[in-house]
Amino acid sequence: MNTRKIREDLGRAKASANRNELERALALSLLAFKELGNQAAPMDLRGDFREAINSITSLAAFREHYANPIIYQGGKEREAFVILAKVYKALRTQETQEEPYEEAMQRKMALDKTLKEARAELERGRVSEADALYSQALTYYRDENAIFAMIARAFMEVDEVVRALGYLKKGLTVMPGDAELQELSQKCTARRAELGR
Repeated sequence: MNTRKIREDLGRAKASANRNELERALALSLLAFKELGNQAAPMDLRGDFREAINSITSLAAFREHYANPIIYQGGKEREAFVILAKVYKALRTQETQEEPYEEAMQRKMALDKTLKEARAELERGRVSEADALYSQALTYYRDENAIFAMIARAFMEVDEVVRALGYLKKGLTVMPGDAELQELSQKCTARRAELGR
């Protein structure tokens, strides 16, 4: 156990918490716990652990992930470590799942632009060009689930039921059992039978 390193990591963790840098503060405090091993903190380090933990757990961002207060007690380092590690992991997972704002805006703008262009091509009677653009629009899709029904309806309006069914099938792979998509599929299938396609 390197007492000096533990003290330095805890000091940095406290400083990071004071700058509202929760993730860094947690990472540094976890390093201190790991250096401690499975031992109880020596008496001369317990104040350092207490101060660092109090600084971290007082942050609003921490309380969003763990609402209960943590009262550090010497000899119960393992319990504190488990809670801090859990919050750190939740932050890291959230970070990897979130799409950066600028990137999200550019993607949504590209999606909207492509959908408008596809609609314009469909209105001109250029079905294949519209289909190519709708396929391109799906490359920008992330969680805009209404897109499948919207594209299918656009094709249904011009009796392109086979193309509409293709998009409905894609939608149902993303959202199995979706009532709207199932209803549109039934309408498409019935219309296809009427048209003899």
